[in-house]
Amino acid sequence: LFESCYSGYGLIIDLLGRMKDAIAEPALALSPPPIVGADEYILKSNSEQANIGPSIAERGLRPMDWRYRIWKLHVMTLRSIYEARGIRFIVPPRETYDDDGFLRQPFWSDLLHANAAYGRLLLQQVGSFLATGF
Repeated sequence: LFESCYSGYGLIIDLLGRMKDAIAEPALALSPPPIVGADEYILKSNSEQANIGPSIAERGLRPMDWRYRIWKLHVMTLRSIYEARGIRFIVPPRETYDDDGFLRQPFWSDLLHANAAYGRLLLQQVGSFLATGF
């Protein structure tokens, strides 16, 4: 499963290879935000925006634990890609997700994106890394 996910990021891998001489060190890559775990919110949202409407209509909404595992797989894959190239992978700020790993409601924007409050915490986290020199 990891290899399949890894191959899906061929564009990023290729781009990083082409840019390796232009990437300043230390370099940072940001993790995608945690996913929204609230089924009701997802079903009431504009699922066409996230291109998941047809999938939900055809198969139903996948269970939360399955969605979380898929998100985690993608995060692990991205971490592997970036860290193999000497790029520090920054995980989501701890206060933005709950004990189950889902994005907390105050940080929701839509189905796939976190909001400005999340962004502020992420910038603070990046600032801390830069201030301490990693």
